[in-house]
Amino acid sequence: MKTLILILSLLLLTSCSNPDTSGGVTLSRGGGGDWDNNFPYGSCKGPDQFDNQGSKTGCGWVHSDEGSHYITSCSNPETWDGVTLSRGCGNDSTNVFPYGSCEGPSADAPSSGKTGCGWMSATNIPYYIKPYADLRGAILTYARLSGANLRNADLRDAYLAEADLSWAILIGADMRDMIASNANLDEGDLMYADLSGASLRSSTLRYQRLDGAILRNADLRGANLMGAQFRPADLTGVKADRRTRCPNGLMRGDGSYDCGF
Repeated sequence: MKTLILILSLLLLTSCSNPDTSGGVTLSRGGGGDWDNNFPYGSCKGPDQFDNQGSKTGCGWVHSDEGSHYITSCSNPETWDGVTLSRGCGNDSTNVFPYGSCEGPSADAPSSGKTGCGWMSATNIPYYIKPYADLRGAILTYARLSGANLRNADLRDAYLAEADLSWAILIGADMRDMIASNANLDEGDLMYADLSGASLRSSTLRYQRLDGAILRNADLRGANLMGAQFRPADLTGVKADRRTRCPNGLMRGDGSYDCGF
């Protein structure tokens, strides 16, 4: 009987002491109900403390595609990937992309799940990604914006060369004269977006939705449009060449291409 009690005691000790891994971070675990100390309900004393009983503290683990970070203070701002984050105690949040509030940096971020919104940085400049964002002339070269929610955003004259905008929501966005050469815009939504004069040279727009979009004088030389939908769309003056791949998978240099321009 004593042997059985000893075995059970050891099993209970192991279940409350071994670390777990979440989002690439090893989390210390205790016997409490909120053992993972996720933001904003974590202990402000650190990830190994479990003194919070479910109220918002403004502390805890935050996770993004850049990695994970533990917020320990409720007073001083933190720096995340070169961005000074808006946060503190109570209802404030870090709003790190892609988990931030789509209402803006001063609003509460959802407790879980990707939103496609939040703070991110490109070339060491901070930007807040959200619908109707004013990103005119923004330098977003090499930016990782997969799944971004930029519905009706202003991206006129923005620099998005080599950026990853796969799965991005860009419905109704103003992208006139944008430079997005060699960018990844696969499987996103550009319905009713204005891409007049935009440079999309050698970019991929596979399975992109372009219905109702304006592509007047856009540069699509070398672009990959395989599976894209853009009828009806304004294709007046589109620049293309033999390397432009059409929705049916054929290049314009082949016999039965269906680009429509």
